[in-house]
Amino acid sequence: MIIFKAFLVSFAILWRYLLVLPLLLVLLVIFGIVSVVISALLGLFAPFLSLVFAMAFGVASGIVAVMVGLRIGLQSYHVRPRNSYAGLIGPAVGYGMFEALLVLLMLAATIAVLIAATPLDIDQLLEMTGPTDTDVLANLYEYNTALAVVVSCIAGGIVAALRSALMVPLAGAAIGQDPGGRSHTPFYGFGQGFGALFPLVLISQVGVFLSVPFVIWIAGPLGIWDSIAETQADTAGRLLEGRDAYMPYALDVGIMAAMYLGLALYFFSLQCAGAVLVYLREIEDGTQRAPEQPRMQEPQPEQEPMRETDMMALMRSRMPKKHDE
Repeated sequence: MIIFKAFLVSFAILWRYLLVLPLLLVLLVIFGIVSVVISALLGLFAPFLSLVFAMAFGVASGIVAVMVGLRIGLQSYHVRPRNSYAGLIGPAVGYGMFEALLVLLMLAATIAVLIAATPLDIDQLLEMTGPTDTDVLANLYEYNTALAVVVSCIAGGIVAALRSALMVPLAGAAIGQDPGGRSHTPFYGFGQGFGALFPLVLISQVGVFLSVPFVIWIAGPLGIWDSIAETQADTAGRLLEGRDAYMPYALDVGIMAAMYLGLALYFFSLQCAGAVLVYLREIEDGTQRAPEQPRMQEPQPEQEPMRETDMMALMRSRMPKKHDE
């Protein structure tokens, strides 16, 4: 099955992912600078549009990371891309804007459901407002935590389902061509392999979310927290003695950051592996469904046209002859 095979293929994508990671980081930095400038300019005359673009670019940064994994995964199966890494930006922004609009709709629907299920009048709801727009949502979560968790899980599941349905189109955009061999068509293959990709995307997103607490937890048995405590004690002693204090956390922080990055990249590689396998399956199925080309008939030699004199002789030979009496 694709789900189990994806766990094996993900390791093949992971080590290639680490090789292109510096290029990906440079690409994301440039992408972030461009997104900040565009969002700031839009905010001068269209604040809502600026918000949509900011969310689109934020989602697109994650899509770029997924598309890079899809690209190197397909290349490992000798599928040659038709575009460059810079060519990933346009499709990533387009698909990012599509996902951002859905996230905004899910957020609005979540707030609407929580308000509808909360037995509070308008005055009480207005009292929940704060300096930021998220204060209302935070207060509603606190007022009815159980319902808020259920609604949030449903909304998150819908967003994950959308990403699962988009994985094959993202694979096509990553290499610039559809499984049929044509140039990439937006949303071509939407929903293909959904049954296999949905659990992989869920595992991937939950895994990335839990990577931070896992790294914090595993840092204890590895002795990282003890090292940080010793550094703090040494720093406090230097301060009491009047000496220059320094806090060399670089090694400890670097180890924790490397662990988180490795886990996050693996979970990205996992969903990419599933999409690569579905994409390759679509190529194989398309090849098997392609009708066989009819064989060309060998050209028959053209017969030489009968001469007029030969035709007249043939006609005379077939006419009844008159016999003299």
